[in-house]
Amino acid sequence: MLVVPTAAIKNGIPSEYRKGQYFSIANFKTVKFRIKHPGDPEFYKKASVFVFNEQADLIFEKVIDITDAVESTQ
Repeated sequence: MLVVPTAAIKNGIPSEYRKGQYFSIANFKTVKFRIKHPGDPEFYKKASVFVFNEQADLIFEKVIDITDAVESTQ
């Protein structure tokens, strides 16, 4: 498992929500990033996205199949 940004996981959810990237939906901000990881990229098949509000409530969670996302951009 790889957590970006690095945070402790509690019950399958990041417990340090303030470490994430702040964004406003009104700005329609696209969040993209690359990581350097020594492991085999084929190891990672899915990504989980968590969105918290300012009160630390989890308001959105989605699992994305990375293999589908990569294939659709090529």
